[in-house]
Amino acid sequence: MMAVRKLLKTMVCSAAVLLFPLTVRAQPPVGQAPTVVVRPLSLPPNAQAIGRRFWVPDLDAGFVPQGLAVQNGQIVLSGYTSTETEQSRGPCSVYWIEPDSGRVSQRLTLPPSCGHAGGIATITNGQLVVADTHALFIVEGHRVKKTIKLDGALRGSFADFDGHDLWLGNYARSNGTLWRIPLNALAKDKIGETSVAETLPAPAKAQGLAFDREGQLWMTTSGSKEGAIHRVDRRTGLPVATYAAPAGIEDIAFDAHGVLWATSEAGSRRWSTWPTFYPVLFAVAVGLLK
Repeated sequence: MMAVRKLLKTMVCSAAVLLFPLTVRAQPPVGQAPTVVVRPLSLPPNAQAIGRRFWVPDLDAGFVPQGLAVQNGQIVLSGYTSTETEQSRGPCSVYWIEPDSGRVSQRLTLPPSCGHAGGIATITNGQLVVADTHALFIVEGHRVKKTIKLDGALRGSFADFDGHDLWLGNYARSNGTLWRIPLNALAKDKIGETSVAETLPAPAKAQGLAFDREGQLWMTTSGSKEGAIHRVDRRTGLPVATYAAPAGIEDIAFDAHGVLWATSEAGSRRWSTWPTFYPVLFAVAVGLLK
């Protein structure tokens, strides 16, 4: 059994090397580079596991990346606009980005009631759920179809879909919370604790979550000086493996090939004075994380 596991790990790592050749890792990010805040990109932890990189769109306008999903092969990024440290809310946008070129193919402005757009999840029937602190926005065909109020303790700091249910989580400086919500609850105009099917603890400073193809739960945590990617026990919500990541790492999402996509807000205009400058979307080969 140990030999089989070793062989499988070798195969995963070999595949990751093919997807993330050194020549790709050495290339600068593609897309529209910022001109207002110009600094060399920081060397991130676990750089050997990072492949393609794209500049976050609209950095000069103050866009702060938050939520991340994959839909129909495209990367979908949500966030808000702010250029001031004290301003934690602002106009929200969603971008659809081509994973080969970094080109923005579609952009959606969310209703004025949205202020953070901290999470985004691809669900069924071609729909997306954008999670704001106190509301969910159901997006279909690049348009907002419905707005749902989050009631009681529920917060939409980040979100993902496990293939059956929607998961929401809240950011907290101490321990946060994850909520599993059946999709039929999205028929309501308001969702509270009575709609929650399961509750799990979330790590302190949790910023994002994603389920891989095997149903394993992954989460990110970060602040201005540190970041981490965690593989989490689905039964307890507790990390079973932790890997260093860029400071300011936000949401994550797996694509159809098992590549983990991530983004960092470090280096956006709001957080331009942080030690880390890494305002990019980046691909991570989880088999190469150390």
